[in-house]
Amino acid sequence: MKRSAVGFFVAMVALVSTMAVALGQEQSRDLFLARSSTPPGLPVYTGSHALIIGINKYPNLPNKNLSFAVNDAQEFAKLLTDSYGFKPSDVKVLTDGDATLANVRAAITELANPGNVHADDRILIYFSGHGQTVKDQSGNDLGFLIPSDGKVDLDRPKLNDFKQTCLPMQFVWDTLDPSPAKHIAVIADACFSGLLTKSKGLGANELSGYLTRTARQVVSAGGKGEETWESPEFNHGIFTYNLIQELKKRSQTSSIFTMQELFASIQTPVMEMSKSRQVPQFRNVLDTEGQMLFFPTGGTPPPDSDTDTNQQNQHNQTVVSTATLIIHTKPDGAAVTIDGADGGTTPVTKTIPVLDKSSVHVKVALNGYETSEQDVKLSTTRDTKVDFKLKKIRSSTPKPTNKTARLSITSDPPGATVYIDGVQKGKTPYTLEVDTKRSMSVTVKVALAGYDPAEQSATIDPATDGSVNLDLTKAAAPIATPPFALTQIGTINVDSPAQEIKFSPDGKQLAVKEARLSADGGRIASENYNIFDITSGQLAKHEEEDNNSYVRLADDWKHLIFISLLQNGSKSWASILVEDADTGSSGRVLSADMGRCTGLNYAWSDGKTVIICGRSPDGKAAIAIVRVGSGRSDTFMTPGVITQAIASADGSVVAAFREGLPGQPVSVNLVLMKGSKHTDQNQIPINDSDAGLQLAMTPDGNSVALRTGRRLGNGSVQIKGLRVYDGKTGTMRFQSSPVKALTFAKDGSRLLGWTTLDGGSIEMFDANSGASFGTQKSPQIWLSPDGKLAATQDPTTHVVTVSTVQILK
Repeated sequence: MKRSAVGFFVAMVALVSTMAVALGQEQSRDLFLARSSTPPGLPVYTGSHALIIGINKYPNLPNKNLSFAVNDAQEFAKLLTDSYGFKPSDVKVLTDGDATLANVRAAITELANPGNVHADDRILIYFSGHGQTVKDQSGNDLGFLIPSDGKVDLDRPKLNDFKQTCLPMQFVWDTLDPSPAKHIAVIADACFSGLLTKSKGLGANELSGYLTRTARQVVSAGGKGEETWESPEFNHGIFTYNLIQELKKRSQTSSIFTMQELFASIQTPVMEMSKSRQVPQFRNVLDTEGQMLFFPTGGTPPPDSDTDTNQQNQHNQTVVSTATLIIHTKPDGAAVTIDGADGGTTPVTKTIPVLDKSSVHVKVALNGYETSEQDVKLSTTRDTKVDFKLKKIRSSTPKPTNKTARLSITSDPPGATVYIDGVQKGKTPYTLEVDTKRSMSVTVKVALAGYDPAEQSATIDPATDGSVNLDLTKAAAPIATPPFALTQIGTINVDSPAQEIKFSPDGKQLAVKEARLSADGGRIASENYNIFDITSGQLAKHEEEDNNSYVRLADDWKHLIFISLLQNGSKSWASILVEDADTGSSGRVLSADMGRCTGLNYAWSDGKTVIICGRSPDGKAAIAIVRVGSGRSDTFMTPGVITQAIASADGSVVAAFREGLPGQPVSVNLVLMKGSKHTDQNQIPINDSDAGLQLAMTPDGNSVALRTGRRLGNGSVQIKGLRVYDGKTGTMRFQSSPVKALTFAKDGSRLLGWTTLDGGSIEMFDANSGASFGTQKSPQIWLSPDGKLAATQDPTTHVVTVSTVQILK
């Protein structure tokens, strides 16, 4: 899963580079590093402070929640306290609902207070979540961290929304730079951008120089325009996983190291794991030259008791106090503003710094209720609680209430498919129930194979139940005329039976796919494409696969897709090269997590979406769905074998065949994966089959046609026939006689099925009802995307004939 963000590191660097560095010159003499490998009398940190933020849940950002940012933050905080000398009392962790804009601002403000932080201290801020760059009116990049209560649109960012509900990086550095702390670093597992800095060796002179110079440093998980990624295998973002692993490894040594060295050691592993989609960034900012240092095996050397006492006396200054404000409303869900700033929705708990004010103004508002507000006095010694009992706004006219309106639908004969305003609902007898305030008119249609469809208008009324009965008339005798006419326009000589024939979108070329079957028989091991000019019949191009890889001519004919499986130990990735089909120039290199797969099973692409199926020795299959434009990929693991898959034009519906392992008598399943993240899934068992043979889908994803079969002991496959399903609900619409090829035509309203009966014939169906429009003798057929061209192949000579198509029914 990606962490959707756009880089803002450059904006931050540009901002802070223009600021004057105003740091105190006081040097602490209280604590010294007592190791023989370093210069004697070298001053170290008098204190360490960390603010750790991890946000999975973004209630106001639909479909943008993360999975492992909280785990990133918690494990990173534990590592600091266990192995790098940070006291638990000096590490503040804010996750999810606690990581609000108000709480994060208060925590950063606290780190700038001289009463808490001193001249030889270090401050480390870690953030795991969403971040984004937004351009101002002058075209300058402004960077923002997005808190848990941020209200923004990541896809269509508006500057004012980010200013009001997110944390500007300008605030971070405006607040922290005047802090007396000598070394300050920000690590962000989100997207930024910056200049790469090479690491240098850490000798005694460098160590002394770094400790006596100020440091303001930034490390980010990715560059501008890149997206940072999460891995379910590691339960972390890829960047944080490598960061934690490196810190754990170094904690077993006594070697001191710098932030720059830490960055240099994780940059390459992150790039390798993300297939260069994510390049971590590092830079010193504000013209500082120091380096934050890490002291493994317990952190800084233990001070003696006199040193502790001296430090306490020296640093006995006022600390910023905070108050806890708890707000409830009856009913809950009211919008809260505190001193004019967004405070979330009730119930809410806020931590508020108490500086020069002892009270705040609280306002609550809820639709349908009167707004309520009051001044609330804060307490630093106990929780401040305030309850609002909201009053309903009284209306002079009573609102109508919904009632259930029922319409009973029957047919003669029963069992017909019911459509309400063109949407399939069920089978007769069927009762339509609608919650409505007023009566409404609908169109009822019923369809049954072998009968003419019937329809009529009906009224549904919440005041009274209604009924509709539709008598169906048997369809006329079999249609004597063929369902379509073919007019030959050319022939093409090929050497073997075609597994598939594709027409180019402009109708000027066709590609004939030949396949080599795998050793187990029945699965395609590799494929070759021969592309011909239809007018001349001449071969225009040949593409052939390498071993254990796939080459695919995308359905849009604009792209050639080259797919290879890469492995690193037990981990596997699919490397995807998207190439311009005409010029051969490389476009983009993408990758997808393939779990523990050791081989590829199937791949498909329409140019917008790439689907890759893999297999693993432990009996699990992986299906990766990759968006070519964004590079986003979703990977799902399932028992068995995924043998084919196809997607709708917008990628929102994916259909796949899932079979059992060889030797297992398991039904083949039609798997429907829907929604923006494909997490809405149906698995439909087809009990009479154990082999998925062919899938077809309408561009809108509303109809999925398939043919299946059962493997026989002699190695042959008994074809079990045609089935058509609703692609959104998974409801089967109809099934018919055995077919060998499927093609949708006429904008998806017609379906062609070719059978071996009577020496080969084509039957045309209504794609919704299954009503037949007739048959005609023909070899196996393939149609162009617009249904205007057809290709047939002679089973004896293998010659492909290209014809124009006129659909008559």
